[in-house]
Amino acid sequence: PRTIAVGENVDDLLAQNDFTREDIISAYLISGSYEVTEFAHDHDWTIEGTVTVERTDIGGAGPVLLFEYENISLESELGSKNYVTLHEDGIALVNAALADWIAGSDPVLQLTVVSDEGVTPGPTPADPLSFTWEACLYIQVTATFDTEMFTFIGGE
Repeated sequence: PRTIAVGENVDDLLAQNDFTREDIISAYLISGSYEVTEFAHDHDWTIEGTVTVERTDIGGAGPVLLFEYENISLESELGSKNYVTLHEDGIALVNAALADWIAGSDPVLQLTVVSDEGVTPGPTPADPLSFTWEACLYIQVTATFDTEMFTFIGGE
């Protein structure tokens, strides 16, 4: 499982772009992807399973399905960004966390990879499976900011 402090992560991203939480009108999960970043074996494995998401800050909302993956060749997917179809329950849970963050709370999400018998061939102590992958969630943020407007055609 990977724990994500929503507020801390989004606050850092906003600060890099000179925004704060108070500037945000809305924030929504719009897509997701994964990428196999490390895989070094003399043969391939295929994997399948799901990724779930849950809130751990409010007494346990979830886990709910965020996305599924099936028949993924680790060798052929190395270095490729793959977009996934997000499930509505997972989207709703993440969007509720983002809304709570805008309202002033500090939501915490936990993403968990579930892969029951989803590895072919099965790893053994003599031939263990080792790889690294990265999942990304993309959010759209709408913000307000002040700016000066210039009239280029004359007038005031």
